[in-house]
Amino acid sequence: MFSHEEIVQFKNKVNKRDFYRQFLELRQSGKLLWAKCCFHNDHEPSMSIDEETGIYRCWSCGAHGDSLDFYQRLTGKSLTESIMDIAKSQNIRIEISEELRKELASKRALYLLNNNIANLYQRALAQNKI
Repeated sequence: MFSHEEIVQFKNKVNKRDFYRQFLELRQSGKLLWAKCCFHNDHEPSMSIDEETGIYRCWSCGAHGDSLDFYQRLTGKSLTESIMDIAKSQNIRIEISEELRKELASKRALYLLNNNIANLYQRALAQNKI
């Protein structure tokens, strides 16, 4: 797992404008970026983003947090998965402990096993064996 200090350092390395631009159409107004909120059916820009801190807030639905919270809410991924994804998209190098490396390898193995079982069942269903 990542320590609190490592997470804070990581968040500081993220280019907030580039990060949010991957998911939202941004418009600058004063010191804030504005976008239509992706967490509800938004017709007008109601989400403000402080480019310096990365803090977002939707003034319609109340969604708020930082870039990491945004990504987790948008994708449903864990903190670790979110950090890894954002680091990859932003070309941020992060150090991974041996413990975390084993945890990720274990999750990947379970994912592959689950995927193989799902494929097996799909083939069996297609052949009317189930």
